Amino acid sequence: MSNFNESHPEKKEDEIFVTNLKIGDEKSCYFETKRVGNVAYTKNGEKINSLYKPLFVRKSEYERLKND
Repeated sequence: MSNFNESHPEKKEDEIFVTNLKIGDEKSCYFETKRVGNVAYTKNGEKINSLYKPLFVRKSEYERLKND
């Protein structure tokens, strides 16, 4: 079974899915290119409680920070 987070329907080509955040927590997220989506899913593609939203970040920023 593939990981639904890698093919999240809201993920843009130049982004990666980072995590599902509780609404409001994105304010404390330090990524410059962060984008909050609308519907959070489990890795199996099941919708998560509406108190959570997916967080996406541009691949370039994520890779740069991961290698620092």
